[in-house]
Amino acid sequence: TLQAGFASLKQQVQNAEPSCMIGYGYATDRGRTRARNAKLIQVAYNKKRDDTLLRVIYSTNTRVIGEKEGGGRHGASVWYIKFDNRECSSPGSITNIMVSHRQNTHVPAVVTGFCSNTAAGRLGKGKHVISAHIRTLPGRADPHPETGWETQSTLLIQELCP
Repeated sequence: TLQAGFASLKQQVQNAEPSCMIGYGYATDRGRTRARNAKLIQVAYNKKRDDTLLRVIYSTNTRVIGEKEGGGRHGASVWYIKFDNRECSSPGSITNIMVSHRQNTHVPAVVTGFCSNTAAGRLGKGKHVISAHIRTLPGRADPHPETGWETQSTLLIQELCP
């Protein structure tokens, strides 16, 4: 269950030595996109051990606008992380949702979390591709999203001791 996954993750993080980082990888992008459903940035990382945990930190600027005319509905977009083209399953997906109604607000955002498993199984030793994506939220107005406005987007991967 999700509750058990969080308990297991909490135990792994509490038992980790604060200075015990096995390795890291990162990518940066100065670009800006108005994509609604797309891959935004990726890092290829060669995981050193089977028993470690991956921590992800994605930072960027985001914008969402709902419908501007006729009372309008709220627009919403989801920024999320994938590991080898799958979302994290343990302890859970790594996401950030932005909702807006008739406003053009640009907001700095950080999508961060830990992952040890996807639906394909444990993220073991070897090459993995970690990527940040955007998608619209079904049933909402066209959000007119924007990612990376006037900033440098960064995707950082850290491999932590168990």
